[in-house]
Amino acid sequence: MRLLEWTRQTTFRYTLALFGAIALTILVSFGVTFLQTSRELAGRLDVFVMQEADAILAQARQGNLDGYDERIRQDPRRVKPTGLFDSDGKRLSGNIERWSSELTLDAPPKGGSVVRLDDTSHAPQSVRAVARRLPNGNVVVVAWSTSYNEETADVVKSGLIYGLIPAFILGLVAALVFGARAHQRVKEMNLRLEKIVAGDLKQRLPTRDTGEPLDKLAHSVNGMLGEIQELVENLAGIGDDIAHDLRTPLARVRIGLGRARSNATTVDDLRSAVDRAIAGVDLAISVVTALLRIREIEQTGRLEAFDNVAVGELVREVGELYEPFAEEKRLTLNIHAAADVVVRGDRDLLFEPSRNSSTMPSSSRPKAVRLIFA
Repeated sequence: MRLLEWTRQTTFRYTLALFGAIALTILVSFGVTFLQTSRELAGRLDVFVMQEADAILAQARQGNLDGYDERIRQDPRRVKPTGLFDSDGKRLSGNIERWSSELTLDAPPKGGSVVRLDDTSHAPQSVRAVARRLPNGNVVVVAWSTSYNEETADVVKSGLIYGLIPAFILGLVAALVFGARAHQRVKEMNLRLEKIVAGDLKQRLPTRDTGEPLDKLAHSVNGMLGEIQELVENLAGIGDDIAHDLRTPLARVRIGLGRARSNATTVDDLRSAVDRAIAGVDLAISVVTALLRIREIEQTGRLEAFDNVAVGELVREVGELYEPFAEEKRLTLNIHAAADVVVRGDRDLLFEPSRNSSTMPSSSRPKAVRLIFA
């Protein structure tokens, strides 16, 4: 079953296709080499046959056939079939049983087959042959066996077979190995991803630092997972900050409402308690809003609300806000601000603590205002 899965892998198919292309190239190369070699050998045989036929014809014109007789006698390897026939094709002498009908008189050498008389098997022998008409009207056939060519062809074929089979086997094994490695790596990545989907954001995809596309993809995914983990941790931190900052004002609201419920005797007392509770809830809402905006600025770099803020003007507004409280406490509030100081920040977020403090009970108002700049 795993073998079938590997064979479906793209790596396996690509590797197998590569080795198939290499094998095809080898096959074509061997074929071209075989054809060129066969033509070269056939051309050489044709030259030898033409030379000997022309020599026999020249001697026949001089009145002797010594070259013809010598060729028949000196043929220990039985590769030079030679025969003499009359004009009707009847055999007169030589070691060829009959004149092949494939030959044309006085034409260039041509491939064919002859049957030798000295061959007990009487099997046809492939040859390159030529037929020449002698001055007396007889026909001499000069041939040369192509057995050497056939042996060469057999050697080339054997080399082709024994060369391609190992190449195919090597290609198949390499494709299986590469496919198995890729399958194992993808399987390991899938296991890690399943753990990440299950909530374990500390998991990372395995990398090998090889520079391969799959390795680069793993590095990119790991970087993305790091960002996601940081964002999740920041969200958890926001929740902790909100819970911490809301605990005190909400506890005060609850205590104030509980006391009003137990101790209030008039409608005015209840109305006063409700006003204080509303102020406490407004404070809690402003705390949540401020924390979310601060976290947004710190973590995501969203600075759409940032602009040039004149600090002197902002300080004067804060002083005007606190001036009534100072008079109530019989305090003197002096404001000194440079008019030319400008900072880059969120004006609403800078002014938020001061604005919220104006709606708080005097016992809960902050003793200082925190200014935040980017």
